[in-house]
Parts: sequence; structure tokens; C-alpha cells
Amino acid sequence: MSPNSRYAYMAGLMDGEGSFSISVTYETGKPHYSVNIRLYNTNQRIIQWVIAHFGGKPSWGDKNGGNIINLKSQKKMCQWFLTGRQAMEQFILSILPYLIAKREQANLVLQYLRMNGKHDPAKRQAIADRISELNTETQGTPTTNTQDDLLRYTGPHGPLLKLNKPKIEPELHSDMQSDPTVK
Repeated sequence: MSPNSRYAYMAGLMDGEGSFSISVTYETGKPHYSVNIRLYNTNQRIIQWVIAHFGGKPSWGDKNGGNIINLKSQKKMCQWFLTGRQAMEQFILSILPYLIAKREQANLVLQYLRMNGKHDPAKRQAIADRISELNTETQGTPTTNTQDDLLRYTGPHGPLLKLNKPKIEPELHSDMQSDPTVK
């Protein structure tokens, strides 16, 4: 696989199942910002491929020690993530030309990373707020009234908690509407 096709493939994964975000916490009374670049997938081979080509780390559980499970397949959901400003910046620059749906979020994270510790709380907050807006808006994509089939498994004998998130109906579904005839 050529480097360009590797970057394009990764951009497709990030557009579909990844996220670029900046989280804000106020533990000390002052805002503390954390850049997050993450990819979620149930396929272990995909996660291993991503780690082999882009580094980063996998996490097979959530921060509370439970696992996120896909209801239909009963597979554990892995969360891949990057750490380190330089690794994040290099990653974004490599896939940015190929991103479609999450290009603006990636650009904003890149802008934030390039502040490199510069003290500008208003700008940091503005970037974090804009990314949050982009990540919560549907941008005109129709949604269905069905729910994601994701559960959080809290332990060997613990309850399964349903995560209710609306599914996004594909914008292009002409293949489903055609009836190909095989002769």
C-alpha cells in the first residue's frame, strides 16, 4: 500500500468512525484543555493496522472500566487514540488532504496544537467551542428514529447499559433502490 493510499484509507476511517475534539475540565478552577484524536472500531485487525502505520494506543474499555459492546455482533469496541502534540500534528497533516466530513475539525485541532502553549484563553475556548459545535450538528444529514445498537458492559455479572444515539441515514443509497438482474 502506497503512503498516499494509506493516508486516504486512514482519512476514510476517521471521517466515518473517528473524532477530533478538545475537552475542557475545570478541576483547578481554571480551564484545562485536552486534545483528543480517536478512532472507534470493533475489528481488532483494523486497530492493529492503524497502530502499525500511525502509532498511538488502543483501549478496549471505557474510562469507568466497562467495555462498549456492539449489540448486534456482541463485539467489544476498541478506542484508538494518539498522544503527544508532535504525533498529533504529523497525523493530521498526513491525512488532512483526504478528509471530507471532519476536515474543519482537524484544521481547528491543528490550529490549537500550533498555539504550542501560547497563553490565549479566549482563542483556546473559541476553538474548543467551534469543534464542539461541528461535532454535534448533523449538517443537514437526515436521521432515523432508530437507535444505535451499542451497549456498555459494566463487568462479568454487571448490567448492560444501552447507549441511545440516533443513527444517520446514508445520503447516497441508490444501490439499495436498484434491482440488479443477474442472468
